[in-house]
Amino acid sequence: MPLPDVNGALIELKYALDTLKLDGVGFFTHYQGIYLGSKEFDEVFKELNKRKAVVFIHPIDPPAEYDSGLTMPNALIEAPFETTRAVANLMYTGTTDRYPNIQYILSHGGGVIPYLAWRIALIRYKQENKRPPVMRALYDFYVRGGPETGLKILKSMYYDTALTSSQYALRALQEFVGPSKIVFGTDYPFAAHLAPTVTKDLVNYDGFSEQDLVCIEYQNSLKLFPQLER
Repeated sequence: MPLPDVNGALIELKYALDTLKLDGVGFFTHYQGIYLGSKEFDEVFKELNKRKAVVFIHPIDPPAEYDSGLTMPNALIEAPFETTRAVANLMYTGTTDRYPNIQYILSHGGGVIPYLAWRIALIRYKQENKRPPVMRALYDFYVRGGPETGLKILKSMYYDTALTSSQYALRALQEFVGPSKIVFGTDYPFAAHLAPTVTKDLVNYDGFSEQDLVCIEYQNSLKLFPQLER
């Protein structure tokens, strides 16, 4: 979507869904430093929610304030954190609450969400229950057991396998959401040359059954994009 131009994005959204008859649209994690849950983009998400659209989120280089200063491509380290920042932003701004009909697909296995899910849910719990200090919220959440709202939101999203085919990443993703929420991804066109390796590693992973792989390879995607079955 051509954000931060909201009017332009609404025009493109309607063209994509009404004229081209697509099932969803794609976003980068931020636009000129403005993350997706920001109030500037509220009208776009309101329209997406009304249409029960699918939204694919892919990372780009982080804003300057998040620049690590490391002399390496941002895609290696920062890309997974960008996806995580974007999703945390959608949750903490209340966007996922206000617009619950949007179905999200997160690239690269959701970044580090499977690993940080508990922490993300903790902040969500603090917000919901208006716990002043975070340490008090931490005590309630950890010792008494907090509500699962934040985790449920994260587990309702879909996670693709693009550049996420190592056994460690797949194991974490499998434990967090299970094969019913994992979809096949190649990271085309950004890393299309790695797609054969990713596919091979996915098939060779010992944690998925044959039926799990069928779900990941195409059945889960058909639920999101029913037109592909025609």
